[in-house]
Amino acid sequence: MKQNKKIIGLTGTMASGKSTAAAYFRDTAGIPVIDADKVGHEVLKDPEVIQALTEAFGAQILKDGAIVRKALADAAFVDEEHTERLNQITHPVICGRIQREIDCFLASEDEAPFMIIEAYGLLQSDLKSMVDEVWAVGCDRRTRIRRIMQRNGLTEEEAKTRISSQWPEEKYREAADVYLDGSGTEAFLKEQCRILLQRYIDHL
Repeated sequence: MKQNKKIIGLTGTMASGKSTAAAYFRDTAGIPVIDADKVGHEVLKDPEVIQALTEAFGAQILKDGAIVRKALADAAFVDEEHTERLNQITHPVICGRIQREIDCFLASEDEAPFMIIEAYGLLQSDLKSMVDEVWAVGCDRRTRIRRIMQRNGLTEEEAKTRISSQWPEEKYREAADVYLDGSGTEAFLKEQCRILLQRYIDHL
């Protein structure tokens, strides 16, 4: 087993560019990345989770017995209270699955110096206690709104509602051990990732 392997939490505001950063580390440097959103999607198929979410948000989030993610998002991201209820139901299950993957990485012969847990809700959940460092990607509000509208096919007001239900950009900046600026081009963000990776390797 390689010693001193670390777990890095990669987080940031919605549409900040954190997935672009995660892809850079995974595809360019071979760093293992766990996408907590994907784990979250898998968790939505768990019968116990389905039942709890239906009790919390109503049967309108279901179609043929399965969770409709857009309907769930519309119900859960209307305010902080509803978002917190969603997190209370799903996060313990998500954390359990991610912890098992972390344990496998730490016990493996994988030569990667660290593993990344990509999660926008990292700082607001038990995932924070599972990582050694927090790296955050930030982005200005106007750019985030535009990206969400384009990516999710939402109106400007719908995009603003999604953003207002989450932590503000400033909190991510304050809480991060490392801060990356995702407001510019994709190339600009990737260059920051390259420099960060090189610095990390140089200090091993």
